[in-house]
Amino acid sequence: MSTVRRFTRTRWWPALALVATALVLFIAPGGGALCGSAHASDTLPSDFCYQVDIDITNSSGGALTNQAYRVPFNASGLIANGQLDSRAWDIRPIQGSLSNEVDVLAQEITSTTAPFWVHLPSLANNQTKTVRFYIGSPEQKRNQGILFTGADDMDASDDVLMDISNNLTLDVELELLDATPQDAILAGHYNTSGNDGYRLRLDNDLGVLKVVAQVDSDTCLLTWDSSWTNVNQLFTMRFVAAAGNDLFIDRNGVNVASCDTDLASITAPAAAPDFQSGDSLSAGIIRDIRLVNNSVIVAHWGFDALSIVEDTWANPTATGTIQDYGPNNFDMTYTFSRSQTGITGVVGSVQLTSAADEISLGTTTTDVLGSPFGADITAAISETTAGLFYTYFADPIASVVSGPREMGYAIGMSGLGMILAWFVFMKTRFTPMALFVGGVPPAIGMINGWIPAWWMLLWAILIVASWLSIRHQEQA
Repeated sequence: MSTVRRFTRTRWWPALALVATALVLFIAPGGGALCGSAHASDTLPSDFCYQVDIDITNSSGGALTNQAYRVPFNASGLIANGQLDSRAWDIRPIQGSLSNEVDVLAQEITSTTAPFWVHLPSLANNQTKTVRFYIGSPEQKRNQGILFTGADDMDASDDVLMDISNNLTLDVELELLDATPQDAILAGHYNTSGNDGYRLRLDNDLGVLKVVAQVDSDTCLLTWDSSWTNVNQLFTMRFVAAAGNDLFIDRNGVNVASCDTDLASITAPAAAPDFQSGDSLSAGIIRDIRLVNNSVIVAHWGFDALSIVEDTWANPTATGTIQDYGPNNFDMTYTFSRSQTGITGVVGSVQLTSAADEISLGTTTTDVLGSPFGADITAAISETTAGLFYTYFADPIASVVSGPREMGYAIGMSGLGMILAWFVFMKTRFTPMALFVGGVPPAIGMINGWIPAWWMLLWAILIVASWLSIRHQEQA
């Protein structure tokens, strides 16, 4: 014990303590030293190298539901710095926790002010929410789509190659966020006045939502199942002229509806209508459309960030071009009607995920008397919910505290730290070492996302101040 006491009283002790602390923080999962190393998955914040926070405020006078917010984003700068994948595939946009993923439409990623559209599931009036972009994970392969808010549509100019009379296959990859019955066009080449052509659509059938495959005036219906909501679904309509069933709906590659239309062929639509998609669709994300004629691809729109360019923007209308992956260059044009009046956003700085609780100051502030640090410094990163320490110590304590869960974690970790600090102090009578040991439980809590990082800042200030105080007393 005398050896330990002599060591703790050397002048090198504080420096060694700080070095050990730095090693703990950098070796911890998600630490800056590990950024860019091999990733096992993309299910934890530590699986991403960087994060960018976007604080969005609604002062429009009413609540917003499934709204899209347009934010200029420095995509090309991040790509040039190696912080963002060159195709923007590694963006994981979330609200609150990693499991609560929202949608973002990335486009024009070669621009420093790329017009991104961020999905806001809900935002009350005078409320601010943060959408966090986790980026820098080679495991993340985002399946981008276009969110339709009810007044958006996409069109590709009519071409004779779209007049498919037989052996038709039309794929639409759809995620419906709200199963409220609605009438909407998913995709099709159809003339409504003459009831000729083909289309895949949604139908409000007396209050029941149905997926409808239509050729000319004949339809095949599939009732929407609630388990499909908020889950990506691949719907395929097929028409093959035959005696018996000739019109089919497949879901995720499995046939789920078959109908007999008695048609020998699909009528080429009169009046040369455009190929349409998304008309009147509300709270739905279309991620892929593929048109096939007898196993030959006619058109394919996949909505990759590199394939979409915004042409014009004047609130509330945006227009743009979506590249056709197919051999015929049937590029689509989109038209969005999305009022941004009363919606504002501030894009924060790029941070390492290991510094998830660093503050992100905006360029402007409306509350000059409030805290200049915002709310982020008090919020921990997404918490780890596995391991013996969590199961038998952290979670039980946090669950019984009457208050926010983070408060429970803080009380539990700090309490354990105080007990350890008292024990070490009684054995060594050396305050800095006691404080160092007492800071280990909060450090573990910060690493696992249970408590915010500013607790460690307070601990570091305390240990340094204590050491300086002791040195001052010794010199006096």
